[in-house]
Amino acid sequence: MHNAEGQEAFALEFKRDQRSVLAHHKKTRQTAALEATAGTSRIVVDDLLAANPESQADMGQVLSDTSMASNTGPENVQPQPAVHIAQPHEFKTKFHPRSGCEPLLQAFEEFGVASETLKEPPADEAPWHLFRSWGNFEFSEIALEAGLNQGQVDKLLSLIMRIAQGDTHITLKNEANLHMALDNAAAELTPFTKHDITVPYKKEQRVFEVYARLIWDWALDLLDNPLLALHFVWDTQRVYKHNGTNFEWFFSEPWTADCWWDIQIEEEASKHGKLGFINLKCVVWHKSFIKIFLNLEQYLRTGYSYMCYNKIMHWLFPVILILSGDYKEQCMMSLIRGVQCKCPCPVCLVPLNELSDLSKTFTIRTAKDAQDALVVYRHSKTQGEELLKSLGLCAVENVLWLVKHSDPHDALSLD
Repeated sequence: MHNAEGQEAFALEFKRDQRSVLAHHKKTRQTAALEATAGTSRIVVDDLLAANPESQADMGQVLSDTSMASNTGPENVQPQPAVHIAQPHEFKTKFHPRSGCEPLLQAFEEFGVASETLKEPPADEAPWHLFRSWGNFEFSEIALEAGLNQGQVDKLLSLIMRIAQGDTHITLKNEANLHMALDNAAAELTPFTKHDITVPYKKEQRVFEVYARLIWDWALDLLDNPLLALHFVWDTQRVYKHNGTNFEWFFSEPWTADCWWDIQIEEEASKHGKLGFINLKCVVWHKSFIKIFLNLEQYLRTGYSYMCYNKIMHWLFPVILILSGDYKEQCMMSLIRGVQCKCPCPVCLVPLNELSDLSKTFTIRTAKDAQDALVVYRHSKTQGEELLKSLGLCAVENVLWLVKHSDPHDALSLD
């Protein structure tokens, strides 16, 4: 123990002496070249901090030679090659005695740097050895990376099995082929189109992006679908059940109710004015919704003659029978002011303070009443705002009024 401590103390002291010698040697080499008395000699300092204590005597000889060279007159000095000074070991790592490892001396550049053998682990020649085959390993890796669920894994394995058995084949070779196939299929149907909706808000014009497809073109796509053709009902019906005494009318499907039955009679077109603004969300929703009606308004008046999949010519008139949504969505579609307004029901005019009284019935809302209130608002905002507030309506034109023979309040239904 004492011997080791002495060697470490010597190393520290010797390091300080070494720095002095190197500084002195650098200054001497700048003024003259070194020359030995017996001829030219080369000075090399090699591993000054070696564990061998005899290196101190060698260092003494180096100091002596250097001192003699510095006293040599410049007239007899011969050019000498550059002196190479080895870098000392600045770090020492001591291992536990039981490890059997020798102490490790390292320079600054070497300390903390892993050896080359540790940087590159040996290649695994059989990474799939836990699986029955390389194919099982590769499929498992892809399934995990993609996060496939049980159903997706079963379907994909079933497809691979059918391909292997020759029951089917795939012509897709890469992801680009898949995208091309999907794009070609989508081109056969009504595409989604981007629309920029500009709405005034707080003295500035705000632009909202909306993606929609024309509802009329989409409806024609459905009529051309052979899987759906047999399920379309073209004639309104009334269905009755005998109660033991007589037949009682009941509703089961939209075409069995009275709305479709009643609109077989021509009615006057609804009047509607210009778009108002009171609530940003309502305006954006209704201006966006109108984009899917772009080519619909003309058919509301004249109808549309179309040859369906069953090769029968039909005269089509668009109509809205059901608007399905939760309460918040129904408020948007009917343009009422919400749960805290004076009449918070989107279907009838029940006052807020009488919602819990189920023994009473109240007047049903109609699109005509909302249109009339909006007309008053356009003539006098003060008078019109009082009327709209009493009805719980927003001062916004409802895009659903465009659809003839339809009433949004009558079509509302919980989803």
